[in-house]
Amino acid sequence: MIRRIVTIIVFSACIISMLHAQVFSGRETVLFDFDWRFRKGSIAGAAQSDFNDKKWRAVNLPHDWSIEDLPVVSDENDKVINLSTGRWKFIRGDNPEYKEYSAFEGNWDLVEVPADWSSYPFPEVAPNWGWYRRSVVLGEEDRGKNISVQLGKIGEADELYVNGKLVGSSGQMPPSFVSAKNEDRVYLIPPSAINYNGRNVLALRVYRETGEGGIYRDKPVRIISGPFDSYSEGGPETGYTVGGIGWYRKVFHVGENDISRAFRIKFDGVYKDAEVWINGHKMGIHNNGYTPFEYNVTEYIRPGEDNVLAVKVTNTGRNSRWYSGSGIYRHVWLVKSEKIFHDDRYCKLEFSKVDTVSSILNFTAGIENITKDTTLLRWLVQIEDADGNEVVLQEKMINVFAGGPHEFNMKLNIDHARLWNPEHPYLYTLHSTLFSGLKPMDGHIISFGLRNISYSADKGFMLNGESVVLKGGNLPHDNGALGARAFDAAEFRKIKLLKDAGFNAVRTVHNPPSSALLAACDQLGVMVVEDLFDVWRVSRLPQDYHMYFDDNWKKDLASVVLRDRNHPSVMMWSLGDDVPERFDPGVEDMVKALSDEIKQYDNTRPVTAGISRNSTEWKRADNFFNLLDLAGYNYQSETYVPDHQRVPERVIWNSASYPYQAWNYWESVVKYPYVIGDFVWSAFDYLGDAGLGWYSKQGEPDVLYPWTISYCGDFDITGNKRPQLYYRNTLWSSKPEVHLFIRNPKPVFGERSKIEWGWDDISPVWTWKGYESLFFEAVVYSNCDEVKLFSNGKEIAGKKMTPAMKNTATFLVRYEPGTLVAAGINQQKTVSTSTLKTSGFPAVIVLKPSKDILVADGQDLVYVDVEIHDDKGVLNPNYRIPLSFVVDGPGEIVGIGNGDPQNTESFQGPVKSTYNGKCQVIIRSKREAGSVHLHVADIGKLIPGELTIKSESTRRNFLW
Repeated sequence: MIRRIVTIIVFSACIISMLHAQVFSGRETVLFDFDWRFRKGSIAGAAQSDFNDKKWRAVNLPHDWSIEDLPVVSDENDKVINLSTGRWKFIRGDNPEYKEYSAFEGNWDLVEVPADWSSYPFPEVAPNWGWYRRSVVLGEEDRGKNISVQLGKIGEADELYVNGKLVGSSGQMPPSFVSAKNEDRVYLIPPSAINYNGRNVLALRVYRETGEGGIYRDKPVRIISGPFDSYSEGGPETGYTVGGIGWYRKVFHVGENDISRAFRIKFDGVYKDAEVWINGHKMGIHNNGYTPFEYNVTEYIRPGEDNVLAVKVTNTGRNSRWYSGSGIYRHVWLVKSEKIFHDDRYCKLEFSKVDTVSSILNFTAGIENITKDTTLLRWLVQIEDADGNEVVLQEKMINVFAGGPHEFNMKLNIDHARLWNPEHPYLYTLHSTLFSGLKPMDGHIISFGLRNISYSADKGFMLNGESVVLKGGNLPHDNGALGARAFDAAEFRKIKLLKDAGFNAVRTVHNPPSSALLAACDQLGVMVVEDLFDVWRVSRLPQDYHMYFDDNWKKDLASVVLRDRNHPSVMMWSLGDDVPERFDPGVEDMVKALSDEIKQYDNTRPVTAGISRNSTEWKRADNFFNLLDLAGYNYQSETYVPDHQRVPERVIWNSASYPYQAWNYWESVVKYPYVIGDFVWSAFDYLGDAGLGWYSKQGEPDVLYPWTISYCGDFDITGNKRPQLYYRNTLWSSKPEVHLFIRNPKPVFGERSKIEWGWDDISPVWTWKGYESLFFEAVVYSNCDEVKLFSNGKEIAGKKMTPAMKNTATFLVRYEPGTLVAAGINQQKTVSTSTLKTSGFPAVIVLKPSKDILVADGQDLVYVDVEIHDDKGVLNPNYRIPLSFVVDGPGEIVGIGNGDPQNTESFQGPVKSTYNGKCQVIIRSKREAGSVHLHVADIGKLIPGELTIKSESTRRNFLW
């Protein structure tokens, strides 16, 4: 058996949060997140420098308009045409000429919709195919508006043509038929397809395989609340939020003394189809909503004048399986340097030797020269340890030719190195500086860690020579009440919560994360499986990334691997997740092409992907997995043993698992060395994929609204632990654990249809007024030898724990107000307890901030948990009441959440209802110091919550 060894050094982007201009070694990097202007809609001329944007809204980045409150009525730039009711012309059969503007309609029938087309009173000819035609009139007053057509539900696949041009489709036509029967059709008509001086002909081609056909159901009554719209084009997948088109503009001044400098604009992520202009010059369009991109804008900058950066963002169509957000939701930077500079993407760190005696580092610097001359430079490289002590200093002379980037290499030794691992995530800092004489030309800083990994079927996953099992979670990219906004503080907090809860690994599903999240993983010691794509050539949704894959996959893949290949936390590159073509003949060619492209930029990490079975024989997955280093199994624990017998050298990781089967998945990791870890779906609740943890995919309601959240996470969207996480702790922890819950007497959200991604309907609640003397089921999770139950100090039950109980004991308990305690017993001694108390009448609002001091940089966040307590300090979990939030001083509310998967109130405030007696407010600092005061109150029955937080102008050196 071949043992594969991977050795790596990693980058931690410690300059991600440079919140003021910072000059080092000739470079100035400015966080470009402040003082933008924003407006939704298609706006003619907005890319030009002299466009008047004074009436636009002022915003700071990160920004996500999909999380913002919607107007009760449509924006003046929107026009929605509902054609799901009324009369259409209809004909059986299929003929491409039917889409044309001037097609003959003399033999077409006039029909009323909505109706199953089998009810139309004429003989069936070609019963699986049909065409509808209808006209609408649009005038000059509609020019510049976002015009969309609503068609209700159509059985089963369709294409809409406007004046002969295809403008949208759902499902897939034969021969690769895919039904979209239960999806509401909403199509945006591009201006290029519209006649603004009269008649527009809409032609709808429909294929029906079985069941109801044609336009069979109209659009439901529209409901708008907070950022949610039941008419949302994305539907339950994106949590009924709204995308559209948005424009951003930023004016910035460049001094005359910068006339000889180089300028680059760097974007960490824009969702999606970002078109960028600088001073009216179009730099390009970037379609992928998750990958970083940059432009060298040197030739278009106007020194001594104001300059204008304009960005158009288009998030239309059904393009995401979960909440994506809309807009410039990650950081933007302006980088100024001399015209010979490091191209950060091509600066690479690798190790030929890693140990605690002597480690050998190979540093490759990609250096670009946009002058016409060859220049002799002094290249200085310095390495500091975590305390700032210099451990390496080395230099050499280099000739930098025009063009580039050119690669220059330097070998460096670090003696008595400290290695990076999850328990001790030790980071070094490398400074690379270019000098022309004594003048600094440019500098680049890399924070890195030393570690090596290996893996094999007999020894599993090894980090620095020691066996490690991956305690992982799938991690969607949103930040709850913040939407997609990737604040450094939010990304850090999310990883910190996971690390403190026992996770040592995350999978960034199913797209690349922000730079800030990986920097947090580097600093906190959390290993990362980084997904690169959600789809390849075959679509899951009509307007998803498959539209751009062939043209863009190489540049998108390169942009991510080049940015992230030096992070110590990144352990694997994942090509995708359950790509629809995974079992298709010839898929091996695409797997090999993707894998080869990755290894062109980074051959130090294993390449993997996560897939699950469909109706195809699972053995067919061998064609896919044989070209990968590691095999990701989604939900396929029953195949571990037979697959190991068939392919004994295969190393497996459980890339997605059902929460409810946590025992079985983890037992496989413990039992089989060739199964190296388990990643639950999901680590956090997330927006979109609505109701996944309550409803099954089959037989779910046609409209899930007001469900907006997945409800399947170990944490809810506010960061509160859910019962399934406490159970997982009993599996992962070496310490004694015991956790007590009560089964709810009535289902919280009504009857469910399945529980694959869900959990038992239980709560940590012992406040049940009106249920006195009735029996409840107590559920105790524990890894102890025995558990005992005490009611008001009296032992009432006990059980010995056996493997067959899978760390779960249940008891019938009569409800008596007071205290219910579960005790974990080892060797006849109580080693852990879990307590539930009955709460009295609500009396006070309690505020619990995540920290006492904010950084006055306009980017820092404080999370304030809000709880309703009785007069004895006991949480009242049954109190649900709207609270009002007021902030004074140099801070602003940027998010208010409560974890309720059916709550459609605003995430912006100023009012939010409690859920389980709790909610949470997130406050963002401003760029001025002072005291931030928070006041939280109800209608006057409770003692208000008051809190003051200092905001100080101390600069951060690192992410947090």
